[in-house]
Amino acid sequence: MISKAEQQVLDNVEKYGYSVVHVAESFNGPEEEPGFSYSIGLFKTFQLPEILIIGLDHELRHTLIDNICIDYEEGNGLNVGAFNPNIVEHFDCLVVEVEKEHYAEYLGWARWFYKGDEFPAVQVVYPDTLGCFPWDKDFSRHIKQPVLNEQFKQGL
Repeated sequence: MISKAEQQVLDNVEKYGYSVVHVAESFNGPEEEPGFSYSIGLFKTFQLPEILIIGLDHELRHTLIDNICIDYEEGNGLNVGAFNPNIVEHFDCLVVEVEKEHYAEYLGWARWFYKGDEFPAVQVVYPDTLGCFPWDKDFSRHIKQPVLNEQFKQGL
């Protein structure tokens, strides 16, 4: 038996080529876990990676994912392992592969959709308003944005 939420994901992928899942921020003891959003269906529809964004407001995350999906539809992919200037206006964002060890924690619905971990996913790592990234010493302490790729935790 398929749930209403599962059917909604399947319907969105069928109608739009993808669906977006939002996970709200949570508190684990004294630690705040940031909210995040990710796509489902892009690998099936375009043979391009699913997109994950951690932190930011959920509406902004959704808008950024939608904009990247429009680029996908127009035949423009992301430069993985590099800075991409066209994701956030006036700021470059680093796009990194999400390591499989993070799929269970961050991509649960996508794992359900693909019946496992056999799909690529990328994380959009964005700077703070001063242009600093999570690995920079001056990065805003108010932004929680773990980088889900060991190679890029210290930047390029």
